[in-house]
Amino acid sequence: IKISFIGKPNSGKSSLINTILGHKRLVTGSKAGLTRDSIQIPFSYKNKSFSLIDTAGMRKKAKVNDFVEKQSVSKSMLAIRMSDIVILVLDATNKLNKQDLILAKRAIDYGKSIVISLNKWDLIEDKINLKRYFSEKIKISLSQLNDVKILPTSCFKIYGIDKLLEDIINVYDNSHNRISTSDLNKWFKFL
Repeated sequence: IKISFIGKPNSGKSSLINTILGHKRLVTGSKAGLTRDSIQIPFSYKNKSFSLIDTAGMRKKAKVNDFVEKQSVSKSMLAIRMSDIVILVLDATNKLNKQDLILAKRAIDYGKSIVISLNKWDLIEDKINLKRYFSEKIKISLSQLNDVKILPTSCFKIYGIDKLLEDIINVYDNSHNRISTSDLNKWFKFL
């Protein structure tokens, strides 16, 4: 199962992958833009094989001037196309903005299943209202994702990681269900 972790710079993509792996494999820090190339790491969980793909943070297109950053974004987009599932990593300490929605839309346009990680959850005080805020905004802004999973995660407190992995497996299994032609025709008759 190929999983790309996408998001804006410094949303915690590399830290989240390190937490899933259980050790520090990727370089992380408070400075944005440390990841410049897509990095693919094999991983196993509950007898399932995964390929975790860390991508460079993607800023608004108008702000990308540097050649290296353009190449990083290009490789991140390729990683999305090659993935089975995309994890949109959002920094829960920031409000949802247009760039987050653009990244989700790109994954949708490539026909990818999406799971949303509200990262840095340990820094949030009003957890109930913030989760409601993100759920409502995503429901309105990404109406084509009627059943998207929005999961709070924390790399610092190691929170929500098992739930994230379980949901990745469920989303993958659901996206690969086959429906017979006869069952589909029966469904159309009831409409």
